Amino acid sequence: MAIQSQTTSIPTGVSETSEFSGVYVEGVVGGMIGAATIAIRFFVVDLYNGRPFYTPNVLGAALSLSRSIPDPAAAPISMELVVFYTWVDALIFRGFGGLAAKLLSLAARDLHFGFGNSLAITAVSK
Repeated sequence: MAIQSQTTSIPTGVSETSEFSGVYVEGVVGGMIGAATIAIRFFVVDLYNGRPFYTPNVLGAALSLSRSIPDPAAAPISMELVVFYTWVDALIFRGFGGLAAKLLSLAARDLHFGFGNSLAITAVSK
């Protein structure tokens, strides 16, 4: 009686689409952790300087096409701009996180998708 030690089929209940969506979810969660880290850092530095939410307020004004702050040091904090910048920041980090997770997943499946690995593999194989 022979025992099969290696299988090449996908286990029952797991499909390629669920694996890829899991990869994107991991990337989005990683992106949100990165965005939260940056937001906490901004808050701590601004709190230390005595102006909480100053950095996201100025960056939100810079991103906003309809508003400008003539003197950022004297301008009052607008929670609308803070929320706007935080939303854009989180959106960008989630996008980069999903993209990075997808690229790392592809690199794990096939070394030719690696970041610079394909040149090294080609050079070694010649």
